[in-house]
Order: sequence, then structure tokens, then C-alpha cells
Amino acid sequence: MMNKRELFDKALKSGSEFRDYEINNLSMVGDFFGRHPMIFKKIYRSFSSKEDSVTFEPEVGAVVNIIYSRDSDEVTVSRLDLEISFSYGRFLRFIELVELCYAEVFPIGSIVELDLELVPGRIKNSVDSNDKSLYVMIVAQKVPLENNEHLYADYAVTLWPFGLQKYTPPFFIANMMIKNMIHKGMRNETEKAYLDKIKEKIIVHEMNSFMYLRKDDLQASVNSTVNLKKKGEFDE
Repeated sequence: MMNKRELFDKALKSGSEFRDYEINNLSMVGDFFGRHPMIFKKIYRSFSSKEDSVTFEPEVGAVVNIIYSRDSDEVTVSRLDLEISFSYGRFLRFIELVELCYAEVFPIGSIVELDLELVPGRIKNSVDSNDKSLYVMIVAQKVPLENNEHLYADYAVTLWPFGLQKYTPPFFIANMMIKNMIHKGMRNETEKAYLDKIKEKIIVHEMNSFMYLRKDDLQASVNSTVNLKKKGEFDE
């Protein structure tokens, strides 16, 4: 079983987006982001809210600067004497792989609170406008989208406390949309081994998380219904 850094290195080497001479530097930066989830979430927020730059000053370690040059479609990440430039597309793929390899995947049966600032409007519109919190139960992990199996969602969920009802079908969410863990579902070695297998399949088949696609690429996919795959369908 590979550790998170080894899995991330494999992901960087498996795709066509990153060149061999970049891998060591990308691995170091990605490992830093992956081990600091709060910083990582701020990176996503700064990118999605179209900020010009963001700076992080961790309690321990060097300052990290990220500059978004939207006119030139370039993102520059600098830390100490290291500077890496990405196109927007490569940067999205990079942080997507960081999340895939480092973020915790919550077990089926977990109940989580969603971050209302990050969930799509169609999801917020499905609950009472007076509610200040939105709770969902996880019913599937790393789910291929029905109309595009090169895309996946981190979770399929149902509204809590309603569960699976005729007029409340499951919908997709991403790790980034989760604000708080309320109740964690069952976890054992079988589930852990299954998740490791899914992550490797995602890497080998170069699947993309719908959360990290540009809006034009995402439009047709987010409206898809959930296709709850049997776990055997991830096999070769």
C-alpha cells in the first residue's frame, strides 16, 4: 500500500500534463499543500473567487505566494527560492491531484454539513430558504458520472434527515463543499483497501473530478443523475 506522497508522485507521472523534470518540485509543493488542508481550501477559494493573488504565512515553514495572471492564463506558485508556473488548466489538474491523494474520504453513512458558499444554487434551492445549515448523508464515494465516465464526483449524497425519497434523489458533492463532519460512518480495512483501489483506478484512467473543471466543460455533466456504480465496475 502506497503512502500519500507516493500516490501523489504516481499521479503526477501517470498523466501527460506534467514533464519529468518538473516532478520533484511539483511533488514538494503538492505535499506541502496536501498536509495543510486549511491552506489548500483557501487556495481553492481564492482561485474560484478570481482573486489576483493569495499569500500564506504558516506558523512553521516558509511563506507561500500564489499569483493569478488571468490575462495570460497563468498561475505562479513561489516558496523560498522555488517558483513554478502553470497554465490555468494545469493548475486545476495539479490541485485536483493533491486533493485526490491527500484528502480524507469520508465513509458511507457519514452525515456532513455543507458549506453554503460553495454548493451550487440548485442544491441550496432544494432546501427551506430559512435553513442556515444544510446536512447530507453520504451514500457513495468517488462516483463516475452517468453521462461521462471520465468524470467523477467525490460523493453521492441524500438530504438529511429525508434520505432517499421519490422526489429527493441523490446528488453530487465534492470534498471542498464539506464544512463540518457531524457523524462519521463505519470504517474498516476492507473499506480502506477499496478506496485505495478506486484512487489508483482514477489515476490510471486519468479521470477528472467535476469540481475542478472549467464551467464550460462542466455544464452538461453536473446536471447528470447519479449512476451508483457497483464497486466491481471499477475493475479492469
